[in-house]
Amino acid sequence: MRILSVLILTLVFSFVSHGQEAIIGSYWTPDKDGKIKVFKSNGKYFAKLYWIKDSESQKSKRPNGESTLGSILLENFEKKKDNLWTDGHIVDPTKNKKYSGKLWLDENNNLVARGYVGFALLGKTVVFDRIR
Repeated sequence: MRILSVLILTLVFSFVSHGQEAIIGSYWTPDKDGKIKVFKSNGKYFAKLYWIKDSESQKSKRPNGESTLGSILLENFEKKKDNLWTDGHIVDPTKNKKYSGKLWLDENNNLVARGYVGFALLGKTVVFDRIR
């Protein structure tokens, strides 16, 4: 009986932690010219651009002439409820601008990001396809 109880508790905790960590992983950028990695640090979620298709063409993408490779694109997102991360920012490294945002996973387990200024209704949504 004790072994069964431990097994059930282990399964329950693994499902709970998997749900909170569901967003973690690697994704293609919307244009498929880069890859981002979503990770958790100090209880918040971030995404970093870790691969780009053509590093030479990326060098002029930022105002200071640096490559966007290594840029943080999503920062400080918190898990609010099942399948919703909010209170973070979506960063556009080419313009050095930050937008309020929210994230969720679609039915195909892809990352959906909605960035906006002021109201979520006045924003833009992009989809990052999960790399399997």
